Amino acid sequence: MAMIRFFSTVFVVVFVVACGSDANTENDSVIGSGGISGNVAGTYAGNLAQDDGTGGTVGTALTGGSPAAGEEGARTGAEAGAGGEVDAGTSGEADAGATGTETENDGGVLQGDASTNVDGGLEGPDGGIADPDGGASSVPPAGTIPVAPPTPSGCITDASASDNHVFDNCGQNIVFNVSVPSQCLEKACGLIFDVHGFSMNGLVQEENTNLARLGREKSYIVVQPSAPNASWNGAAHYPVVIDFMNLAIKVWNVEKRRVHFTGFSQGGRMTWTMRCTQSEIIASAAPIAMTSVDCEPGLPVREMPVLYTQGQSDEFAGDGRPVANAYISAHLMREDQVLSSDAQHTWTRYVNDDGLLFEFIDHTYSTSPIFGAGHCFPGSFSDSSPYGCDQSAPFHFGEVVMEFFIAHPMD
Repeated sequence: MAMIRFFSTVFVVVFVVACGSDANTENDSVIGSGGISGNVAGTYAGNLAQDDGTGGTVGTALTGGSPAAGEEGARTGAEAGAGGEVDAGTSGEADAGATGTETENDGGVLQGDASTNVDGGLEGPDGGIADPDGGASSVPPAGTIPVAPPTPSGCITDASASDNHVFDNCGQNIVFNVSVPSQCLEKACGLIFDVHGFSMNGLVQEENTNLARLGREKSYIVVQPSAPNASWNGAAHYPVVIDFMNLAIKVWNVEKRRVHFTGFSQGGRMTWTMRCTQSEIIASAAPIAMTSVDCEPGLPVREMPVLYTQGQSDEFAGDGRPVANAYISAHLMREDQVLSSDAQHTWTRYVNDDGLLFEFIDHTYSTSPIFGAGHCFPGSFSDSSPYGCDQSAPFHFGEVVMEFFIAHPMD
């Protein structure tokens, strides 16, 4: 694996040199048709500093400020690169719901009064998902309620079961890869959006999270969109993603209480933003490798459980501990339980008196510095992906996220 990583790094460096050092003036850190422009780390950092374009702005300390919605990135790629790391921003509001007592189901992470067990799950009395008070959730498991057959609509031209539908005519040149389990044609399944970061696409995201495969096992439709030029622009792209989410809910008769959002890096920023703006649709969220986004006043309209994963040595998004601490302090949270820990990670649950829940996986795993060091997936399902952390973890990020979403529907 080390040799594969070495050649990946050499390829990126050669690719950058071949393409020149001019920043992309249309979008400071987009991978354009000619490849990665400018200093790789600086370009990436400049892109991370871009406003999300949909109302919430990147935390107050992100590379020096927050631009107006829809404008270009906060700094050019070269400028942000020269300035070093992107600092952690202040957090928005905390989110809801603690988890019930521990009981193994048939896969995943024990989220109750337990340590980590990647092959365990969450189950309350009578087979329901454990709620914050230890009882069974009132929301039936995904894939159990009979529904009418799906009907294609809009840019979703095929509603059949498939491991990978591809819809590429939904707007802004975004390609939507969609996994639809066969059981979802007859039963109400959940829905998960799993969004990639800069320089990636939906298929690379799946290599690292495995959420599409896990969704087929757990009765969740999984959408993994791909941004044009491998870079998300908030003002242009977020509305298209929201429209597709609403359309998918309609076409496949999704269980509306089981709609969830996760994303890595730029996808993490989209996740934080959707938490602000789409809290009436999204039940719970799991951003990774991205500092928080400040919500506009009055948002979110409802709180939700959040699982936040961040590397201490993340050279692009910064250390997540200031973000987590601000989040916890703002909502008067207290430590409830350390769910898992070793020399390279601590996974802690925080709650407050109202039952709001926040889980933080703080880690020191890393990948190649050119890909951001701590800016990586702990427990990636790909041994060769440069976006996966090099060191072994006692859990797979995708499995942790799936079990978190199963445990936290919208009650």
